[in-house]
Amino acid sequence: MLFEGSEKKVEIVVRPGLPSFRDKSRKFWDEIVDAAGACILSEVHSSACDAYLLSESSLFVFDQRVVMITCGKTTLVSAALNLVDEVGKASLQSLIYQRKNEYFPDQQHSQFHEDVLFLEGKLNGRSLCLGDPNSHHMHVYHLNEKFFPVANDTTTEILMYDLGEDIRQIFSTPGLTAEQIRLKTGMSEILGGFSIDDWAFDPVGYSLNAVKDDLYYTIHVTPEESATYASFETNLPTERDLSDLVARVLTVFRPQKFDVVGFRPEGACQLRLPGVESYQREIRDLECGYSLTFGAYRVNVSADSKSAM
Repeated sequence: MLFEGSEKKVEIVVRPGLPSFRDKSRKFWDEIVDAAGACILSEVHSSACDAYLLSESSLFVFDQRVVMITCGKTTLVSAALNLVDEVGKASLQSLIYQRKNEYFPDQQHSQFHEDVLFLEGKLNGRSLCLGDPNSHHMHVYHLNEKFFPVANDTTTEILMYDLGEDIRQIFSTPGLTAEQIRLKTGMSEILGGFSIDDWAFDPVGYSLNAVKDDLYYTIHVTPEESATYASFETNLPTERDLSDLVARVLTVFRPQKFDVVGFRPEGACQLRLPGVESYQREIRDLECGYSLTFGAYRVNVSADSKSAM
């Protein structure tokens, strides 16, 4: 059976003055991850973040924020609800839950609308879909509360399909270590100055967390030929150099199609790349304080073509 690489994600922010999430025990985080049907494999730390590499993606723990990403057939909504129970609804400043379109939606334990029903049992939120519901899209549910993110509170997600065959073969080569994969693909050139924790799965698959102060990168790759997928995410502010970041990531993975999802306090960043064509683009100003941009792109069109995100 092929593995589902497309991910679910939850981000929770609590009010200032509450005990730090980083003070929670490893046992607590093991139980949260277990609720999603995954387990913690390894960890790496910075001065402001504890990053856990999971059997299905990643968990990032800050003082007042948690970001959890899971793939496969995980039940992330269960972990999210356990976190809500732990901190209490009144302590929440922001909660954003996302699900990307999946290769094998019929193999999931729930669909997005069912996850929303679970969340609405404890919260008051709003849901929306960006993109084409019959093609590439992103479902989003967010807490219906006023939230005022600071200027550098940004997230960029680059979600890639149909990876270059030479790159796919590197990720599929038996016996390569995580470090060898990182060096052979050129990923290390993107991650300068960050502490890295990565994992090569058996028989195939690769995950990476990288942290520096309060910044993170995370990469997840499913190289199976008929369901090839890779995701790259960072909270590094990219207001002026989004195109440069995307270009560097595309150079590594060489996808035929990719989506870019951006959360920013205001406005949409401009993505301009030669040889890339935009075929979907939406911008939504969310009640929870972020401007959300979704763009879907094709590669290998005329080098004179440029896209704006």
